[in-house]
Amino acid sequence: MSLRDAISHLPDEALVPIAWVRQQLGEGEPDSLADLTVEQVAAELGRAASTIRGWLGAGDLRGYRMNGREWRVPPAALREFREIQRNGKRRAPKTNGTADLAAWRDVE
Repeated sequence: MSLRDAISHLPDEALVPIAWVRQQLGEGEPDSLADLTVEQVAAELGRAASTIRGWLGAGDLRGYRMNGREWRVPPAALREFREIQRNGKRRAPKTNGTADLAAWRDVE
């Protein structure tokens, strides 16, 4: 669960301990909370930058485009991705109400 999701479930008058917020953010060096570039993620995961861009484009790894150009990945999204990889779970595909005509390729 992301920090944003956790906070959305709290009542407006809730008092939240700072230690909990730090834990949710993965407290560390101030730079460790900065969003990562594709190259940083690639180095962290030992993959090619093109692979990371593919995962971002497919929605397997959560990220956003900075000024509509360069991908950025929040540290929490990288932790979530690693957890999904570790547990062997796949994220549900985004369909946006459309049929995936290539889904037959995934049948084993």
